[in-house]
Amino acid sequence: MEEQIIAYVLVNTEVAKEHEVADAIKEEFKDNIEDVRVTYGQFDVVVKVKASSLREVDKIITKMRSLPGVLTSLTLIGT
Repeated sequence: MEEQIIAYVLVNTEVAKEHEVADAIKEEFKDNIEDVRVTYGQFDVVVKVKASSLREVDKIITKMRSLPGVLTSLTLIGT
């Protein structure tokens, strides 16, 4: 059985950019995204990422953080 890493990425965006960022994440990472939600509170977008390794998670998160409108992120790794 192949190991699967699940990561939850909590994203802060520029003001009023949360929907644009969520849409860009859905498009750019469609093979690795299980869910993307715009949220209200401390974080603007929550993303559920699935990957086959921590190295793959790292690549996804690094690229996600460079998307226009993304200010900061916090990643939670689950098993």
